[in-house]
Amino acid sequence: MAPKRKASVQTEGSKKRRQGTEEEDSFRSTAEALRAAPADNRVIRVDPSCPFSRNPGIQVHEDYDCTLNQTNIGNNNNKFYIIQLLEEGSRFFCWNRWGRVGEVGQSKMNHFTCLEDAKKDFKKKFWEKTKNKWEERDRFVAQPNKYTLIEVQGEAESQEAVVKVMGQQGA
Repeated sequence: MAPKRKASVQTEGSKKRRQGTEEEDSFRSTAEALRAAPADNRVIRVDPSCPFSRNPGIQVHEDYDCTLNQTNIGNNNNKFYIIQLLEEGSRFFCWNRWGRVGEVGQSKMNHFTCLEDAKKDFKKKFWEKTKNKWEERDRFVAQPNKYTLIEVQGEAESQEAVVKVMGQQGA
């Protein structure tokens, strides 16, 4: 008969470290799955503060939607800036809303009859606020004293994330 193998001794710290790593891996895999989700399935809601948000004929044009944030603790700044290019038939609108995080803030709506003019206005505002080109947002580089692009989940993505997480927990 073979000798009995002694149980390995594990310290409390190594268990916590391993558990933390598992939680981080789970979080990372969920976040990566969300980023890898096809953009076609993304449902982009019109900003609820926009006067057109309840109009079913208005929608965000393609993926022309961004939420920006600027935080400077030293100056007590925590600001947001939302830019959306909206369309309704052959009419186009560039919706901007800005203010302190947690408040409704101020807003501005520009009207356009030409899609190219609306895109130009959207891209210009994005450049002014971030010093990054809209076309290169996948390689966004934060600039000092400028807004940073933040990722916001669409409705379909958040629902899919819940389903995936629930599926992982049940397995």
